[in-house]
Amino acid sequence: MNDDNNDFDESSEGYVSNEQNEISDNVSISSSSNASIFNKSQSQVKKIKSKKRRRTYLKPSWVWHYFKVSEDGIYDECQVQVMNFQNESIKCDYKFIHDGSTGNMGNHLRNRHNLSENQNNK
Repeated sequence: MNDDNNDFDESSEGYVSNEQNEISDNVSISSSSNASIFNKSQSQVKKIKSKKRRRTYLKPSWVWHYFKVSEDGIYDECQVQVMNFQNESIKCDYKFIHDGSTGNMGNHLRNRHNLSENQNNK
């Protein structure tokens, strides 16, 4: 940031273009005020938006053979068939928060269902 000509760092949230690098002497700045001292039009302000991009994998993880994302998109639910106390086959239905990682799901499949990447049967 260069204090000599009042330029703003372009990496900041919103900067004023170099066309508006002069501030009149009669502008007072209050340190307690969060208000902007500039009148900025859309053409004069550059906003930098950060979007989280989803990474596309060429080889999806093996755990997706055994898990599905819930309808609301919040959980990853285990679909492995297990026996309940009445000797009925039901889905495990163990849930993990859907955050894109598969490590905990893989650990669940190995530790609870004795399944590994090399086994392809459900």
